[in-house]
Amino acid sequence: MKLFLFVLYLLASGGVAINATPPIIIDKALSAEIKKQLNKTDYSLLPIAVPEKYKVNGKYFSINSAASQQLKYAYMGRVNTNRSGNQGDNESSDFLDYIIFYSPTFAVQKVKVIRFSSEHGAEVCSAGWLKQFIGHTPGKSLTVGKNVDAVSGATATVNTFTFDIQAKTYILNQLIGGK
Repeated sequence: MKLFLFVLYLLASGGVAINATPPIIIDKALSAEIKKQLNKTDYSLLPIAVPEKYKVNGKYFSINSAASQQLKYAYMGRVNTNRSGNQGDNESSDFLDYIIFYSPTFAVQKVKVIRFSSEHGAEVCSAGWLKQFIGHTPGKSLTVGKNVDAVSGATATVNTFTFDIQAKTYILNQLIGGK
């Protein structure tokens, strides 16, 4: 019982990071995707500092390139979905690593899934399903079943991923736009 309370205390106080920042493979995927989007290798990435209060499971970047007026920011991160319904049950948690590209006005330009760990709901990785997030801005709401398509067998993944895209877009706006 004491061990349980201690673990609960560590989790509540932020003393333990169960969902660590995504592995370095994401950094390579981000660079490759930027080169593909810009059709050039002439760009630089500047990390954007994120205050601890936002508790993001990833990184934001500013993309500096003379070649593009459309891509300005990127977020790369991990979404953990919990199939069991038990918040502390990491054994039942699937994840996906992904990248969001943003315009200078914080509108989503592209979402790309880099790695997906679940056996169900792989449709969330398809370009066709991910297109529905293009144009999303901080002031818009994303609701599964309304303006985001549900995926049979992937309810937890779709809901968590949709919420995460909306949250990360809002946070970017707060960090850079201040609105």
